[in-house]
Amino acid sequence: MAIFHKRFSKYVSQLFKSKKTFFSFFNDDPVLALADICYSSSVSNIADSLIYNFGDSLIEQANDLYKQFGFVGIVKAYFEGQIVDNFADKECERKIYTLKKGMKALPATKAVLLLKGFGHDFTTAQIKQVYYSYGMGSGNKKLMDEKDFLEFNHRVETLSRLIEEPSGSEALSFIQDRFEALWNYSMGKKSDIIKNMPRTLFYLYLQNVQKYGMLGLFDKNKQVFRESKITSKHEAHIVLHKIQNPERSKKHYINYLAYNGIKADRTTISKLFTRWRVSEFKSAYVSNLKRLEEAEIIDAQHIFPEPKIDVKVERKVNKNFYALLKGMNNSPLYIDAPGLMVLWYYLEKLDILSVLTKMNYIGNQHEKYSWFEYFLYTLARIFYGIPTYGASCNHQEPSLCFFTGLIKPPPLSCLLNGLSDMTEKDVFELQKWLIAKLKALNMIQGKRIAFDFKQIDLDVENSKLRNFGKGPSPKKKICYNGFRPHIAWDLDTKNLIVMEFRKSSARGTTTIRGFVKEFLTPIFNENFEQIYIDSEYTGKDVWNFILDNKKGMGADLIGCLKQNKFVAKKRDEFLIENQNSNDFWKYWDEKHVYSSSPFTLTWEYKNDKANIHKTFSLNCVVKKNTVNGSLRCFGSSWLSSTDEILKAYSHRWEIENAIKDLGESYFLNKIPTCEKPNLVNIHFLIVAICKHLYQMIVADTGDFIYNANGSIKTLKSTREMLFRQGSAKITRGSDTINIHFSNRFTLQQYNSLQNFYEKLEQQYPQGLKIMGDLNGAVEDYNKAIQQDPNYYKAYYNNGLAKINLGDLNGAIDNFNKTIKLKPDYAEAYSNRAIAKSRLGNLKDAFSDYDKAIKLKPGFFEAYLNRGVDKLHSGDFNGAIEDFNISVKIKPDLAVIYYFRGLAKLQSGIKDDGCFDLQKASELGFTQARDKMHIYCN
Repeated sequence: MAIFHKRFSKYVSQLFKSKKTFFSFFNDDPVLALADICYSSSVSNIADSLIYNFGDSLIEQANDLYKQFGFVGIVKAYFEGQIVDNFADKECERKIYTLKKGMKALPATKAVLLLKGFGHDFTTAQIKQVYYSYGMGSGNKKLMDEKDFLEFNHRVETLSRLIEEPSGSEALSFIQDRFEALWNYSMGKKSDIIKNMPRTLFYLYLQNVQKYGMLGLFDKNKQVFRESKITSKHEAHIVLHKIQNPERSKKHYINYLAYNGIKADRTTISKLFTRWRVSEFKSAYVSNLKRLEEAEIIDAQHIFPEPKIDVKVERKVNKNFYALLKGMNNSPLYIDAPGLMVLWYYLEKLDILSVLTKMNYIGNQHEKYSWFEYFLYTLARIFYGIPTYGASCNHQEPSLCFFTGLIKPPPLSCLLNGLSDMTEKDVFELQKWLIAKLKALNMIQGKRIAFDFKQIDLDVENSKLRNFGKGPSPKKKICYNGFRPHIAWDLDTKNLIVMEFRKSSARGTTTIRGFVKEFLTPIFNENFEQIYIDSEYTGKDVWNFILDNKKGMGADLIGCLKQNKFVAKKRDEFLIENQNSNDFWKYWDEKHVYSSSPFTLTWEYKNDKANIHKTFSLNCVVKKNTVNGSLRCFGSSWLSSTDEILKAYSHRWEIENAIKDLGESYFLNKIPTCEKPNLVNIHFLIVAICKHLYQMIVADTGDFIYNANGSIKTLKSTREMLFRQGSAKITRGSDTINIHFSNRFTLQQYNSLQNFYEKLEQQYPQGLKIMGDLNGAVEDYNKAIQQDPNYYKAYYNNGLAKINLGDLNGAIDNFNKTIKLKPDYAEAYSNRAIAKSRLGNLKDAFSDYDKAIKLKPGFFEAYLNRGVDKLHSGDFNGAIEDFNISVKIKPDLAVIYYFRGLAKLQSGIKDDGCFDLQKASELGFTQARDKMHIYCN
């Protein structure tokens, strides 16, 4: 096939910017326009062609070559014979094509390193040329979707061959005949069209020119190399895996191909390795290849296992969910956040199920929900974009529940108490495991680390938390409540390393040593290079710990220095010494100047137990605010230039921006109210896991995840694209969950999502452990009914599932059977009432609510749902009475205040109604704010 010359590639890009038909191609295609000038003496045609500003010398040369070679001479003149570039032989060209075809996200820079290992020396620009020639370059991906680019390439191969033909050859005359026929057609001279070709053949070339410009005049050349029998994708995956794992046998790859439905034998694999000269591969880049190709090759047991945690994972799902799965055979489920389901893949990649299984948090600790289900529900809440725990428990759209494996949202008290069941010790162990896992996944390096405290001020009413979070003000007065997650940030990978709870009175000077030794030293020992700190950590003890290579981190440090007595004394001496110096202050920005030279802080460090006696020093720059005269100092242990110190410290702003994003995208500041202070730390842990999952997603999504300046888009800005794409239908196959998107996407969005999902499918072709055995689960549920037809709960659970699926008559039928088997089951009456209400049968619905409340006094759900139905039916006073009882039972549930507020507003009680809406809003029910804007302004 053909590798386009740069000149020809430019022509291709220009040509396909136009989507016009052949009738204007003499204007849209510069080669045809030039041919028009040479062939026609029409003034109008010449004028039209002048939009390309052809020079006289080019026209003269084109006329000369046209007389010798016909239309092909025009092409030779326009491109100066530079159609293809033969810098690579066909075997090398095939290897580049195969690698890119197998790994669509492979950048040219990485391909250069790979091919160098195989003995081929190419530049990045040359690799990009090959990419473009096959329609796989960044500049022609859209074109590849719209046109058959490989067919286009085959025609270029023919053109490059014909350019070498001698004058007067038969092949050149064929092309000339086609051009003249098309030119006559464009001029309306239909009687002169057909000369030496059948009419059907003429129209074939006409269509081809409309598709491919002047290349439509040329026939396709035969493909120089054939597509691999095992497909280019699998060939690339196998080759890359083999050079990373040379000990793998041929049988391993035969099994891999068989798993993907491709029959191969040892001879096939041997020929493949011989062709690529795998055994001769040499490259310093081998250790990084796994970043390009993670978990692609599989064997019969697993996908590239990490043997650190070797446990059998058994996902236990709430039995009501089994009924939902069963019902999905006939009735699909509709959700508005289908993208949440990709989190299953990344939880699998993180392998968190294994560690939670080992810690015994996957199984059911509660009658209805497990810790793992509470964990999944909270993950879904954050990625969906629901700020508070309470609001998520009132969220009725089924995306969160389906992702988690539940039928309905858990009550807030159950969610918070369930999450806090994880012990402090287990949270600590999980955090340490997570850091080690992130390092194994190359998501953190631990070389350049920034530290920070994030102050979260809270009006804490819970007595157990009140004293737990108090902290001093700058004037040393106890004045506010709050929490301070201690945060370590990896500046090289731009990722969170760890975040742990600290009470508000904690200080960096007393915290950092233990924090580092507990979380960082065991994983990154001897990796530390540079540590970035703010003024919170000012103190010789902290500096000594960072700089000491025996008992501390052994790293350089740079930081903003709190101006204590030691710092302030040296600073003032330095400023007095230079007060009359010219050009002492240098411009930084409109409000700041900085010292042109540094001052040095020097101190002695002694550790008699370790027999350490050293002298440490920091080079410091003074930065001055020209508006108010305030001073700040920044110091570095390895830089001496004041310019370099300030520029280097600016890297620390990454952690400040990251903390802001943790609040805006992941709701870090939305601390749950709970009796157990350990829940605060669990909240921080889950936020951290969400951040890590998003970073993993970023690595797989491609260019659209980046802003124009190269920064990564935040979760907040990508929610609608990646997770909440709008209405989607979910169905169940024999052992699969199938998602059908309903909303339309732009072509760019479609391509981005398609590439993203294809990449996930390639990584996990044999399914996910987190999903368990869906088919087996439903079969087990069916057996439960078959073995005990009088098992009333099976019919009840089936009824719940059918309500969620919208099969209301089916739900009523199941609740009827439940009540027949257990007449005193209040929950069955209450849910049957809901089904009847949705069918418009309010009279029978109210009767069922009354029976449920009679059987179970204080039945909250029955009172609440009866109140909502009364509200919708116009019985506002009756609704208010039911909501009053509901509030007494659950005084902290926002949805009750919301509906009671609406009922009061409808009854004309505006002030009380607005007060209830305000209360609902404070408890996290966001819809209440919208109603307040309508009714309460």
